[in-house]
Amino acid sequence: MDIIALHRSEERGTFFPEASARPIFFDATIKAWVVASARQCEAILLSPHLSVSPYRLVYEDMARRNPHFAFPNLLFAFKYIPMCVNGDEHRSARRRIAEFVAGRKSIASAAAQDIVDRWVGKLAGSAQIELMEEVLQPMVKEFLAALIGTEATGLIHGASAVFDRMMGARKRRKLDDELGAIRVRIRHTIGPNGSEEEEGIRLALFVLGNDALAGGFGESLYQVFRANPERLLSEIDYPAVPNETAIPFVERMVTEPFECEGVAFRKGDRIRIMLQSFLYTGDAADRVRVFGAGIHTCLGRQLSLEFWSVFTRRLSQITARVEILDYALRDEDYVFTYPSKLLIALKP
Repeated sequence: MDIIALHRSEERGTFFPEASARPIFFDATIKAWVVASARQCEAILLSPHLSVSPYRLVYEDMARRNPHFAFPNLLFAFKYIPMCVNGDEHRSARRRIAEFVAGRKSIASAAAQDIVDRWVGKLAGSAQIELMEEVLQPMVKEFLAALIGTEATGLIHGASAVFDRMMGARKRRKLDDELGAIRVRIRHTIGPNGSEEEEGIRLALFVLGNDALAGGFGESLYQVFRANPERLLSEIDYPAVPNETAIPFVERMVTEPFECEGVAFRKGDRIRIMLQSFLYTGDAADRVRVFGAGIHTCLGRQLSLEFWSVFTRRLSQITARVEILDYALRDEDYVFTYPSKLLIALKP
């Protein structure tokens, strides 16, 4: 099994159900232990012996070794993304984002219905439509703009790739430039008296929400449409929790030796926890666990589920059948399960 591409492979449909009896194993390609059983993933997520991967330290090291690789905007973002910091920094970052989201939630929720109505409304009367580019991506960006109060959405292209440890130097520089452009727009919104923290929180939420929402919605829709080829959209029983996730795994570093399922982990070991495993247990209640567990549970879980509910409720008002004409996942993406194309035809 090619672990690097598993998150976008059709083989995951057989791999994960079989993984319930699969032991934890080491993959030499990614130089990490792989946990692919849902029950083992849940246990590892809650382990006190792990920390998040040291994204910031990696970039700081590159900057020290080569002055052309300064990456000021990536380093700035890592200070405010909870899953990129540990200990007191992690708790502080989570608290700041949680307070911000709580303060803006009512605004985003109030805007959600109108945003969904306008973008899903594009399906009415359409013979064909490319859902990712024409509906989901702009819809998600507008929702994030409502949550964050910053019109930086048009600048987002690959911001969520900050978590990709396999990308090359050129892509890293391009990503740093993109984050810099978003920061300029955020700074314009909050004004000269806005604090660095106000800027950092907004940037972190753009990074965390963009690909996670659009990719998760897109892949979930593809699977729903594929499973209901002859049914009207109004007849489909949409899941309360998206049946796919754009975030197929998270990685952790071992901070102190411990043993799990007969495997002795050493300090410094990397562990890849396959969140996609929660989608293939046969228990719909497990799906919500793709949002994480313990101190790293996604802070946007409730808002994401509410937005999905508004979205699917609007789809259920459409009396048309869907035929999938073309579909592909981003084949250069090593972090997200994200459709690059979802072209559909709408039929009576």
